[in-house]
Amino acid sequence: MEQLLISTLGFTEGHVIRALHRYSLGPGDRVIMVSSDRASGVLKAYQSAVATATTIGVRHDDIELLAVDSSSPLRVARDVLGRVEALDEVPRRVIIGLGGGLRVLVVGTFIAGMLLARSSFNVRAYIASEAASGEESELDYSELESVLGLGDSELRYLTLISRLSREGGGPTPDDVASQLNVSRKTVVNSLVKLKDQGLVSQAGRSGALRLTEAGELSVIMARLGEKATRKA
Repeated sequence: MEQLLISTLGFTEGHVIRALHRYSLGPGDRVIMVSSDRASGVLKAYQSAVATATTIGVRHDDIELLAVDSSSPLRVARDVLGRVEALDEVPRRVIIGLGGGLRVLVVGTFIAGMLLARSSFNVRAYIASEAASGEESELDYSELESVLGLGDSELRYLTLISRLSREGGGPTPDDVASQLNVSRKTVVNSLVKLKDQGLVSQAGRSGALRLTEAGELSVIMARLGEKATRKA
């Protein structure tokens, strides 16, 4: 299986159809629409999404409506993960569609995506309004994994780069080495890992460093952690 689209579904299907086209789903891909019930409005939206999916090549047998326990986000996540576990094939990419349906479905399905990413799946979230057109954005779950899995050493580098950027523009690896009193080679080796994790970007091999959005989140998390520890 190349792609698996797991999308929340309410009474409108526009966001599902947009995801189908955005990621060019077709033969060999699978679609699971997540809902809390099979009310007539949900079934109508489902049937419309099925019609579009089959038109672009997704097999009818590879499309399903998954009714989940919506009493809590964790139960939604449990039901979604249970269905993925039961699949015969492992998808090369999972797309988590977040748009329609109850908010508990959206939160629970988002959690399911995080747990799939933790299980080494390649997962991307697609966030869109329920309408046929409108706002839409993406999130690569690996960026969240990078933020959540950082150790003290990585956070020290990110915090320093953040401070130096505020004080005088983008710091270079030499600036970081000087501040930490370590060799330039040590800094360069550490930066390779941080860049691979999508936390730091650099203008050229020796140019200015800057934090990505995920890197900035990491620094904020570190400051909040220190604040919470001091309060305790």
